[in-house]
Amino acid sequence: MVSTLNWLDASADQQRRVREIIRLFEEPGTRDELGVGPIRDSFSDQLFPGTSVIQTRARYFLFVPWLFQAASARGRRGQALLDRVDRSERQLIERFRVAGLTDGLIGRQAGARVKILPSTIYWGGLTRWGVLTAPMTPKAVAESGRSTDGEEDELAFRSVGPWHPTMPPAPPGFPNAESSGFDLTPTEAQWLYERIEDRVPGTLLAHLVAGHALSETDAPWLAGC
Repeated sequence: MVSTLNWLDASADQQRRVREIIRLFEEPGTRDELGVGPIRDSFSDQLFPGTSVIQTRARYFLFVPWLFQAASARGRRGQALLDRVDRSERQLIERFRVAGLTDGLIGRQAGARVKILPSTIYWGGLTRWGVLTAPMTPKAVAESGRSTDGEEDELAFRSVGPWHPTMPPAPPGFPNAESSGFDLTPTEAQWLYERIEDRVPGTLLAHLVAGHALSETDAPWLAGC
């Protein structure tokens, strides 16, 4: 008899957490017989909000919105936009593999056949850090370009959009070029730092991103306080 696992999730963040748990079972020796996983996750969210152990490179926080913007610029909406982003993510994986940019690459081994794409892994962080202007699912972002009932609502939305208005633009040719790989430009790094400082100030993550070193202490989690 084949065993199956089903679950209900009410948000993209909940879906991400479940996928992370399932992925842990694929690692040899993973156990949580004492049930400390939720406690660990709670501490992690307090100290390093918007991040998880399966995130690999900071520039993915820009790659994902850039791919959505590129698909939208091509006139894609709804499911067509999501399909375009899916293809672009997989194509980017293959381009990076060919270029030898495999350090931190999601899909380094599986390539374009990878099951969990960067957009799924990083979506919770995009919301928590304010890269998204409001909590919404990828489907909601894909539908956000459709016309609304009122002209005023349409104009108001266009002035904001789903992505933060000050987000750095994608490099020329993205996603059809190497685009400097995973190396953040100074402008991109500064922008992500500002997002963290604005949305999760006082956390250990904000303390470290600001360039502060951890002093010798038995309570490093107090460094950002």
